[in-house]
Amino acid sequence: MRSGVLIADDQLVFRRSVVAVLLRDEFEVVAEAADAQDAVRMARRLRPALAVINVAMTGLGGVDAMRGVLRASPETRVVAVTPQPTVASLVDAVCGGARGFVAKRGTVQLVMALRALVEGKVHLAPEFVESLAEAVRRRRQLYGACSNTNLRIAAAPTPVARSR
Repeated sequence: MRSGVLIADDQLVFRRSVVAVLLRDEFEVVAEAADAQDAVRMARRLRPALAVINVAMTGLGGVDAMRGVLRASPETRVVAVTPQPTVASLVDAVCGGARGFVAKRGTVQLVMALRALVEGKVHLAPEFVESLAEAVRRRRQLYGACSNTNLRIAAAPTPVARSR
């Protein structure tokens, strides 16, 4: 069975290129939206399994589009696309509810992200990993090296309070 995909981007050329790529794979493009309002309306009506949303969409904006799509269709899984794979765009996308993150120029990564979301996983394109690593390197230069003890403490699971 093919997974239905909603594409929300203010650039027609990008939407068309995504449609062309997805037609060759196990996905079916069920709708295209040029703005956040249309994306929310289409998500409410069609309940797509997946949505590809541009973080930097003009107008209401991609993050608000993600939030609206997820309110209208909570079962939809969102892949955020961005022209600039920065830590800031990743944080924006996470705040919007995205579970997949790819640069706009990477159609191979987009297909990989969609497949991961279908499997219930999260997908982070290599460009984002590079941005995160660079941000950590800059922070380390500003504040000094991280100790292994601090890293172990930060990575430790948080204890859960039990009611009696």
